[in-house]
Amino acid sequence: MFSTKERLRRRTPAAGIDREEYIEHLVEEFHTTTNVEAQEQVSANLANFAYDPVNYPFLKKSSCLELFIQTLSLPNDKLVLHGIAGICNLCLDEYFESVILAPTNLAAITALLPKDNTEIVLQALATLTLLTTPKTKEQICIPKVVRDIQRLRESKHIPIKRLASVFIEDNCTKTEIIQL
Repeated sequence: MFSTKERLRRRTPAAGIDREEYIEHLVEEFHTTTNVEAQEQVSANLANFAYDPVNYPFLKKSSCLELFIQTLSLPNDKLVLHGIAGICNLCLDEYFESVILAPTNLAAITALLPKDNTEIVLQALATLTLLTTPKTKEQICIPKVVRDIQRLRESKHIPIKRLASVFIEDNCTKTEIIQL
């Protein structure tokens, strides 16, 4: 559910920690804890906060997107899933989009397409689908990425198969597909 700043103020107890401080605390905890389960819980909470645009200023200030991007290269699938889900939740914001589209960040996302974890693949595919516009198509629809997404059209996982088909149909011409 989307919130407003006023609703957040009403829901925060007088002696309670406000949303901005809480998000900053979560990011700090993620970076300082050595407990993997704690990192998984924190990253899941942050990905959920990324769902609501009212939290975007707090997430920007706390460098949460950088945390999400950092998790994409970790060996823990739960952390990767939370990271790509958080990125997917943030990618329609202009500021976050510009950071996500940096070549190294985009490469980290596209590197998730061949993974075995269907939830990670689905989130990566959804992120790329949301990010691809006439302005960004040339940057995203490079041959390797299109080939990977083309392969996903054969997936046994129906949501992946359907989203891959939508991506290809919306962003690639038949000529581009044949040239692959």
